[in-house]
Amino acid sequence: MSKFFKKTLKRVSWRAQQTEGPQYPLTTPEAPTDLVANGNGVSMAHIASSELPEEDDAPDSPVTLAIIGAGQRGKNFADYARSHPRLAKVVAFAEPRPETRAEFAARHNIADKHAFSSHKELLTLSDVLIADGKPRIAQAVVICVQDKMHAELTIEFAKRGFHILCEKPLGIDAKECIDVTEEVEKSAVVYALGHNFPYSSYAASLSELVHSGTLGRLVHIEHLEPVGYYHFAHSYVRGNWQSEQTSAPIILTKSSHDLDIFCRWFHPLVPKHVSSFGGLSHFRRERKPPEAAARGVMRCLECPASVEQRCEYSAKRTPVLGGHTGWPGSLIVDGRPTAEKMTRALEETPYGLCVYESANDVPDHQTVLIEFSAPTDETDALQYANGGGGGALNGASEGRASESRTSFRVGYPDPSDRSASQSRERQQQQSRHRQLQQYNQRPSSIPRSHRQGASIATSQHYAASSRSHSRIADTTERRSRPRDTDQRREELPPMNPTVSFTLAAHTDSICVRKTTLYFEHGEVIGDMSTYTVSDFREFGRGPRRVVPPRVHGGGHGGGDWGLMDAWLKAIVQREKELAGGEESTETTARRNPLGVGATVRDQLRVFLTGFAIEEARKQRKVVDCEEFEARMLQSASASTTHGEEDSQLAKVSVEYEPEGPPGM
Repeated sequence: MSKFFKKTLKRVSWRAQQTEGPQYPLTTPEAPTDLVANGNGVSMAHIASSELPEEDDAPDSPVTLAIIGAGQRGKNFADYARSHPRLAKVVAFAEPRPETRAEFAARHNIADKHAFSSHKELLTLSDVLIADGKPRIAQAVVICVQDKMHAELTIEFAKRGFHILCEKPLGIDAKECIDVTEEVEKSAVVYALGHNFPYSSYAASLSELVHSGTLGRLVHIEHLEPVGYYHFAHSYVRGNWQSEQTSAPIILTKSSHDLDIFCRWFHPLVPKHVSSFGGLSHFRRERKPPEAAARGVMRCLECPASVEQRCEYSAKRTPVLGGHTGWPGSLIVDGRPTAEKMTRALEETPYGLCVYESANDVPDHQTVLIEFSAPTDETDALQYANGGGGGALNGASEGRASESRTSFRVGYPDPSDRSASQSRERQQQQSRHRQLQQYNQRPSSIPRSHRQGASIATSQHYAASSRSHSRIADTTERRSRPRDTDQRREELPPMNPTVSFTLAAHTDSICVRKTTLYFEHGEVIGDMSTYTVSDFREFGRGPRRVVPPRVHGGGHGGGDWGLMDAWLKAIVQREKELAGGEESTETTARRNPLGVGATVRDQLRVFLTGFAIEEARKQRKVVDCEEFEARMLQSASASTTHGEEDSQLAKVSVEYEPEGPPGM
């Protein structure tokens, strides 16, 4: 337990039970980067179970980095290296926009020969260096390009042995995500996805509370992501994430952070069933103001003043036109924004289109329900993929221990280690549960022998914290309860925790998530800056407010730089092990500095869950996640993978990235 959390426990008088729980971190929000201006005083407090690397703990030489894409996200990660020269150094980068490239090179003191206009040029030079017997151009790469390029670039850099930090999403469809996972596992590089929420001190503090068992098991999460009306119009109506044809569904381009944090909080449980409703309500042609529609207006610069001045989505409200040089103007022009550049962009690019005439199709509101449960040997397709051949994750990590298996199956025996009697016992338990479901309308007809063992704990970790409480309740109430009450309780299915998640575009707040965590013995309410804790066992005490102190710089409440810290620490650990000749099994046996739920296969599960949610929304049905995962793996195995032939690298296109106000 971290020093920060111990002090917090003492300060708010929690009765912390020192139960053994998984070592975490979590996922990252997309809050504005200017945390002081936006009132978000959050920061990094605790990652995994170790302290953040201090300068005194710096490696002998900094990890060398290549940055692909000098947009908002690329600049953010590069600035970490500038502020921590003993930990990391940017030695090369690729950026197609000439003014942006020149500014980035000057800021980070990079020679012209290592300032490339395309990642293809960077890879070509690196290949030449390796052919000459020299080290590759950098030890690691940070990929901050358009979503549709993530999978291809990740695979190409992984093949060459670069350690990788890639912005979300993992890929824009299930096939790409599976291909990336296969190549990363085969290459054995240190991979981190840009889910930075777990590494902010706000999320890290909440995570430690969740996994400590202080308030019992986490039963339900109620979570709201307010996108912000202007942010949604800029990024998801006019911007790069406007359509699933060119990017992933919004549940992943915007809310993969949230799905990731749910999976980390409920670890080692996994999503079991999902359902979703929502759609595109407002940003449609029929909602266009009548006067603008009658005049055939297509761009905001053409809109009559009587309409434009009352339109909250007018692109003419872009702050740069009033002399501001920050978001969003800084992302849609090359170099320093000026009124002239912005006017030209509004005349020529999608960022000047009327929101009711844009080619957008992503929902502006969506509600998601998720049920979690323990994975089983017979149904966990993602962990035990059997696609045949060498694809669809089958054999991708052959010959070495799977990091994700260790991560996802804490407390679960490996099927290969189970005896025949244990397997028979498992089958008997499943048979009993099926019979209980079949006869649930006739409880009196079920033999008592079939009822025994029907209530199976979802995991050892989840059951431990409430065991003593259950015994007390049982001994004090059994004498007075009718006999049929005991029978009915034994017939109840295992406790499966749930999530209710809502994404809304029409909000004034931008990405400042609202979360309520319901535990067995308490409640936590947070807003990405502070949270309150109510312990029901402390009668009359009332909720206590917790304010995690800001420790780290960078965006997302310190999450960006916290993620960089953890990733670099993992790289140094891996390089030392390789230099010492240690086997990869020893490498994966060590605790992952990135924390529970951060391996590439863990992230694959997050994204397959997101695609399952989108299927549930479009087809208006409840989707079984295990069946969906198996179907996606089978489909990927049947098709050609990236690894079977050298792909033609796409040229880096001008990116108007990323998705929100600085640090969103």
